Amino acid sequence: MLARPHRAAREEVRATIQGGRPIQGVFLSIKYRGLGTGIPKAAIVVSAKVAKLAVGRNRIKRRLRAILTPILPQLRPGLIIVVFAKKEARAATFAELKDDLNDLLSRARIIVSNS
Repeated sequence: MLARPHRAAREEVRATIQGGRPIQGVFLSIKYRGLGTGIPKAAIVVSAKVAKLAVGRNRIKRRLRAILTPILPQLRPGLIIVVFAKKEARAATFAELKDDLNDLLSRARIIVSNS
């Protein structure tokens, strides 16, 4: 689970899904919006369409949390990002998911520093 300060609230996730800027990748897609100030927050969405069994959905979520946790402090302040898994994410390796997410974040130009 993401640290509490970095977890997006349900209302923030809804607002980001409705009004955020989308970017599509091979295994993932993201929607993001900036609020100006505050800690960057994130949410991970893995639909039942991606994996019917909870075991598969949870595996994808665990991998994405492990990838996202060290990246969150590098994101712009006040940013809310929602990461959506696609069906292709079921067969993706950890490295492929990490590369895809890093590619999406760099395309969106929302990473402040690469340390």
